[in-house]
Parts: sequence; C-alpha cells; structure tokens
Amino acid sequence: MKNMKTKSLFGSRLLVLVLTGLLAACTTTPAKVTHEFSFDFNPRIEVLDYHYGSHGDHPEAWQLATGHISQGTGIYGRIFVPEYLQVKWKILPNGPVHEDRVELAPGHILTI
Repeated sequence: MKNMKTKSLFGSRLLVLVLTGLLAACTTTPAKVTHEFSFDFNPRIEVLDYHYGSHGDHPEAWQLATGHISQGTGIYGRIFVPEYLQVKWKILPNGPVHEDRVELAPGHILTI
C-alpha cells in the first residue's frame, strides 16, 4: 500500500511539473497566427533595410552586404506575431535616408 501511495504521489508531482513546464513554454514562446506582411515596389523610394519583428521577414546578410535589398516582398501563413516593424529607406534619386520603427500591438492591423 505504501509503494502505491508513493507512485501516486510521484505521478502527481510529475504531472504538475510537466504542466508547469508547458505553461511556461506557452508564455515565453511567441504566438503563431495566420496573417500576412508585404510591401511593393515604389519608384520614388529605395528600401535599404526592414525587419518584421525578431522572428519575421528581413533581408539576408548577403543582401545587406551587397546593397541588393528586395524592393517588394510578401509572406502569408501561420507565422510568429511580430513585436515591431522597422524600415530604413531613401527618397530617390538623391533624397535623405529615413528610418522608423513601429511597435505593433497584438490584434491591430497596420497599413502604411
């Protein structure tokens, strides 16, 4: 009987530990939701860099190094919810360089 109580107590503690770990993982892992991010070519500006959150879309290192940043991109699907959108661009032909960062709140639609 004592052995059965020990197994039951161990099983209960193990279950609590596993559930606590799962809850902690849920709070520290960014949520994935179905949404999209895109921008299109504009002949009056040149995109120099962009970051759609820390887990989202951004130029590859070789693109930044060579200055060949895509002037249009789009992603759609079940992707991480971004914390921010950061963009660096230049007004063409010889205009100033601008950079801006927008903190994104969950559940809001941003159209620029």
